[in-house]
Amino acid sequence: MKNTKISLILILTIISMLVFTGCNSSTNTPLVMSPIIETIYLNNLQELVIDKTITQRQSDKVLEEVKTNMLESKGCYYGLLALVRDGVIKQGQSDKINHKIMLAMKAYKHYK
Repeated sequence: MKNTKISLILILTIISMLVFTGCNSSTNTPLVMSPIIETIYLNNLQELVIDKTITQRQSDKVLEEVKTNMLESKGCYYGLLALVRDGVIKQGQSDKINHKIMLAMKAYKHYK
């Protein structure tokens, strides 16, 4: 019974540490994005540039932001909020980008 309590306390402590540090810790590791995910972003952002939803500069900033978020958040992706807040893109553009990427990711998983 005592070993069970100690194990439970240890597990809860580890989980708590992961919850509080997992989404906020950053490392100096190189910026790496899955080639498939990067291709999905590049293709879909290029389509949005072609149809003049966003500019090439905005597309570059979005890709940079996504890569940074994936590196720093370790899976706790918060979208393009910082770019909207900083005036790089508008909320409507962010919504279109996120919707297009979500559909592309679903399609990829469906055909995978």
